[in-house]
Amino acid sequence: RFIYYPRHTSPLCYLLLGMVSLLFWSRGLRRGDNNEKTVNVRKGMKSNAWFLLDHALLVLLGLNFVKKKILWLLILMKKITSIDLFAGVGGMRISLQRALNRLHLKDECKLYSEINSYSRQTYDLNFPQTPLIEDIKSVKKNEISYKIPDHDILLAGFPCQPFSRAGISSRKFLKRAHGLDDKDQGDLFFNILDILKAKKPKAFILENVQNLKNYQNGKILDEMIKKLSKYYYVPKPQVLDAQDFGLAQRRKRIFIVGFLNFNGKFNYPEPTFKK
Repeated sequence: RFIYYPRHTSPLCYLLLGMVSLLFWSRGLRRGDNNEKTVNVRKGMKSNAWFLLDHALLVLLGLNFVKKKILWLLILMKKITSIDLFAGVGGMRISLQRALNRLHLKDECKLYSEINSYSRQTYDLNFPQTPLIEDIKSVKKNEISYKIPDHDILLAGFPCQPFSRAGISSRKFLKRAHGLDDKDQGDLFFNILDILKAKKPKAFILENVQNLKNYQNGKILDEMIKKLSKYYYVPKPQVLDAQDFGLAQRRKRIFIVGFLNFNGKFNYPEPTFKK
């Protein structure tokens, strides 16, 4: 009893056909000006019940298709904005892009910062036309609001030398300060903190050497988390090893992540590579 349509007929056509058919059917009902016509229409209603059901289903099929298409287009149009601090040659940005691609989202990097000229050359080849601030320290607190663009995610692999075993050893030998007391590299964490406080991105990902976890018996890491936790939900940082995720290198790094509004529970990824 249902009207047959070829399989190749577009669901959008279902919507249009169903709506047009229902429109003509409803106009036919309204034309019952006298009793005789009204009776005929009522008789026709019973015989046309399947007609009505068929075309109503076509409308629903079409609407469902259109709804899915609209949602899909909105997802495709959605961009996640980011800034990439201490960017190197863009490793964290590549990782973010790949993760977003799996969710059918696009990354739009609004700014990157890198002080090393050779790293910038490579970065610019990988990601041309990305706005640059060479030295993030050049941005004062009162300039953040207009020099740093709004963004959703902040990426920062801040300098590891002040916290690494080799870096601490060399600094002690040279009678230089290390950790957060290093006014050249170690205190760059506070520049990150100032940007997070001013711009309030939805999330951040920080990365550093494994030794940060145990540096000064963990007191420095605890201090960092305490300051970040004033504005963000910060789950316990975790050390991840690159070889556990398919890289041919043993490279352990600590990751600190934070979320502006988050009521659930965050889990770091489990190793994906089996030896």
